[in-house]
Formats: sequence, C-alpha cells, structure tokens
Amino acid sequence: MYGVVNGALNQVFLGGRFESRPLYLVLDERARADLSDILSIDRDEVEDHCCSVVGSSLAAAGDPYKHLEGELWKWSLTGRKQLPPFTALLFVLSRAAELMVSDNNFNAANYYQRLAQVTGIPAGRLSMHGRSTEQFWRAFNGWLAERDFRFGRPTARAVNSNKYVGIAMSQAIVREEDRIRFHSMFEKYGFTGTDVITEEEITQYIETWITTSRPTRQLKAAWAKPELKSRIAEIAVDELEDWTAEIASAAGAGLRPGKRLSLALSYRNDLFSRSASLWLGREDTIDDVELTASQNEQLTLANSTFGSFATVEPRSALDLPRVLSQGATLSSPGGETFNWAARAVIPLSRSDKGGYWTEVNRVTVGVEHVVLVRADARVKSTVESALEEIAAPGYTVATPSTLKGLPAGWLLYEKVSVQRQLEHVRGFEAALSPVGETSGLQFVGGLRMGRGIYHSWAAPDAVLETQEPDARILAWEGTAAEGEPLCEATGERGQAALHLGGLQASSGNLYVEGRKGQQAIGSATVLLRSAAKARPLDRQGRGELAYADALSGRPLDVAGAMPVRGLDVPEGESAPASVPLQEFVSLESRDAVTERPTGTRPSRQLPVSTGSTSPPCQSRSS
Repeated sequence: MYGVVNGALNQVFLGGRFESRPLYLVLDERARADLSDILSIDRDEVEDHCCSVVGSSLAAAGDPYKHLEGELWKWSLTGRKQLPPFTALLFVLSRAAELMVSDNNFNAANYYQRLAQVTGIPAGRLSMHGRSTEQFWRAFNGWLAERDFRFGRPTARAVNSNKYVGIAMSQAIVREEDRIRFHSMFEKYGFTGTDVITEEEITQYIETWITTSRPTRQLKAAWAKPELKSRIAEIAVDELEDWTAEIASAAGAGLRPGKRLSLALSYRNDLFSRSASLWLGREDTIDDVELTASQNEQLTLANSTFGSFATVEPRSALDLPRVLSQGATLSSPGGETFNWAARAVIPLSRSDKGGYWTEVNRVTVGVEHVVLVRADARVKSTVESALEEIAAPGYTVATPSTLKGLPAGWLLYEKVSVQRQLEHVRGFEAALSPVGETSGLQFVGGLRMGRGIYHSWAAPDAVLETQEPDARILAWEGTAAEGEPLCEATGERGQAALHLGGLQASSGNLYVEGRKGQQAIGSATVLLRSAAKARPLDRQGRGELAYADALSGRPLDVAGAMPVRGLDVPEGESAPASVPLQEFVSLESRDAVTERPTGTRPSRQLPVSTGSTSPPCQSRSS
C-alpha cells in the first residue's frame, strides 16, 4: 500500500503542474481532487488515508524511518533516475506541520504530537529521531534542482531554530487559502502582473495589508513571529509571479472576472533615428486567443512578437490613445475577459525575459525605468516636480515629435532612476514613489534561461541594497544555507554585490541570501547551467516545436515551418518533416561535430561565444 500511495502522490505533485513553480507538499483543492480520483477515496479522507498508510510502513521500534532510509540509499546509488520513493513520507511530515499551523501553536512539542496523531507512532520516538528526516528533504531538494525545476522549485528550508521541525513547517506556513488571499492584496495595491518586486519591498505591503480583514487568522499569527516574516514575504513574491490576475473586485461587484493585461514597450534603432512601439498584452506563453474589443474590433492574443509576452494583434486595430486614456476590456468567445486599467503615470521596467520594457505598479529604488506620462499640464508639472525631488539627474523626456511611435498626447521620461521616496504623496505621482526605501536582493544581468536558471557562462550579479551599513550577500552550494558558505560579499553604505559566475559549485546549484546584520531579507535558489549537461528535449510530453520565425513556436506539423533541433538549422526554404539530431553540440566543447543523416541538406552551425571564466568569490563593493 505504501508504494501505491507514494506513486499517487508523485503523480499529483510531480506530474508537471508545478514546473518552474514553487512546490509545497501539502494538498490544495485541485491536488486533493486528483488524489481522490487516483486512490478512489473520498476527497475529505485522502490526507488521513495517506498518513495512515505511511504510518503503518514506519519501523515499529528504534528509528521509525530506517526502512525508508534504505530505499533512499538504493534510489541514490542507482542514479536517482526514478521519481523519489519517499515523497509520501515528506507529505506526512508536511501534513503534521499543516495541522500544527492551524492550531496557531508553532512549537516542536505540538508538531510531534500532531505527527504522532497522523502516523500512530509515539511522539517521543518521533522527536528522538527527528534528525533522520533531514536527509530526505535534502535529497528531494537536490533532485528538483538536478532536474532544472522541471518538477518544481524546492521550498523545504528551516524557518526557525528547531531545524527538523522548521523544514516541515516551511511547507505549511502559508496555505492555499492564504496564497489566494494574497491576490486581493495585489489588487488592492494595483499590481500589474508584470511587476518585479523584492521580498524587502513586498514586506511593506504585507505590513499594511495584514491589519485588514482579508488575511486568515493563521497567517496573521505567523506574521506576528519575526523569524517567519522573510519566508512569508518570499512566498508572496512567488505568488505574485504566478498570479493569474483574476479580478476579485470585479467579481465582487457582480462583473465577470477577468485577466489583467499590461503594457510593453520596445525600441527600434535605425541608422539616424529611433522609434518606440507600445503593446498591450500579458507576460505569458499561451495558445492564440481570439478577442473582441468594445468597438467590435477582431483581435488575437498571441506570442507572435515576443517569445514570453503575448501581445494583442494587430496592434494597428487598437485605438491606442483611447485605450491609454480610458482603459480596455477585451472578450473571448468563451466568455473570458481581459482588462487593462488606464493610468496617468505608467512606469515600465526592463524585462529580463526579452528586449522590451513592461508595466509595473511602482518604481523600485536604484532601478532604471521609463515612465509614460499623460501630456496634461497639471500631470506633467506634478511628475517633473516629483522627479526633481527623488530621481537621479540625467533623465530625459521624449515627445511624439522627437520619438516616432509615441502616441499623441503622451510623453516618455527615459533614464529615470529613483533614489528615495517622495516626502508627500497625494495622487497619481505615487507610481513614482517606491514602496521601500531600498531595493533589497535582486539579480541583475546574465543570460536567463528560465525562472531562476542562468547560463553558467553568463551568470548574473546578486545585488543587495539596505538601509543598514552591514549589508552582506552569502552563497552556498545546494538549495539551503547549510554548512560554510562558498562566498560572502560585503559592501559599504548598505550596498553589496556578488558575481555568481565565479563561484566554484560543481553542481551549479546555488542558494543565495541577502542579510542586513544577522537578519535575512531576501533569498533565492539559482541554477547555473550549460550544454555540457544534456537535458531531455521532450519535457512533459509536449512534443516538438517548429519555428515559423525566431520568436514563436508552434506544433511541428505547421505547414511551411522550419524544424529546429538543438543548434542545427536545416538550410533552404523547405526541410524534411523530421531531421533527427545525432549528437548534441556542447557549448563548452569547441571540437564537437554534429552528424547529419544521409540525404539531408547540410546544416549550418550557429556561432558560439568563447565565454570567460571569473575568479572564485568575485564581489563588487559600492
């Protein structure tokens, strides 16, 4: 029975639903329903059933986990190629923590009482051998990282001084209901869906929002504990990135719920001039969606312009000045709505997913922005007064006559870097006043290959800015702050930076933490990868893609599309429907030769950069 339950939990948690997303081993409503169907058990009984089966499989004397420890070692010795054989155990440990959190009693004694309740093992013996559980968490986190977050991002990490309880507790501090309620906070404070915000910044929002009636009693109790605030802020940042932007306020008013749209801006530089293009869309990769505007224009939301930002096309069919002044509501044939709310002042920040800028709710300290401003005399005067007070010198302003493509009636302020908050905020200029007085921990530059994944030859800089003089960035190999750090970077005047490319981490898995004094104010798991380590082409059974142009992928059977595999591009206007790749080209192997099947056209190798190697623990002070 243990094998059946473990297999069912692997199917629910590791079936691809959480790819590149934080993975918490507690059931939400969807997972509970799926598990109920797999095990043919009433959904209200699945947790108790799984816990009972796992409890009966634990050893009757001594270390309860010794049998599963043998499975762990067997799995490791065979290359960890299969799904973990101990997911069910970790689920039970998380379930006990979930029950503990529901009591608002966050101590070890309550945790082991709850664990004893669900497994039938005496609490004293569970507490005595709590240390044995750490190896399972560590192996699970490492396995997720080795798979490039294909099955999810590791989240198990001690959140208090009681390490073994704290790891399990990290899975249940913020429950599904709490994460959903964060959406009301995002709506309340006008997040756009493309905001890039740090844990330090979102803490300021939570501090205000937590006093309202929206958060649950359990979340309020957890937020009252200083050691848990950083973890809750981290979860809120992750939830913001995953936010589907269902508009709760509209639903409450009896309107149809919708998805939020954002603005994107791109530049084009010609020999003697430059131009700007504004787009309405969502930072997402989606199947084409047919839309109808209020004026009955027929539109499509598709990834035909940017690979990671779906735009409303054709752009020429939108009356952009009217949209910017009045907002937009677009409807799909299935009844789904897409909304964009008009603003007089619209800051945009550079996207790390492509060569474009995306709308954000508010500016961030020390980060370059461009700001789209309605060319109304009062708005213009207020914005210029605000920038004079808080922005670094050097910003410029473009008009429709000086920047081609800028809509009539709008100005674009460029090279805007805000250094501090406004002393007095009255209205629309709030978008120019950062919520935090510092930017917190950020990752700047590098070649981003996925969420939290960078190419090892083009690693980012971890940058920290705090109000305290003692700013530090620490990095460990792995997925948690365990053992001695690989490197520690300190800076002057509350600023520090660490180049991750110089760290000697054989696995390429790094856990980075920013601190002011001894207090952690930001953290992230970062993967540094290259083509030296092969990765599967067909992930989650999605099949292969053909590229009709450089940025948009479609199923391989698209007529006239050119198939692309690895670094091979068949030459000519037409190509065989299937061109097998015989050998991968490693970006770190200059002499690699790609074979081609007999009878196919010759292929051309894409140029490869030679890259560079940075010294270990390369830090930058400012």
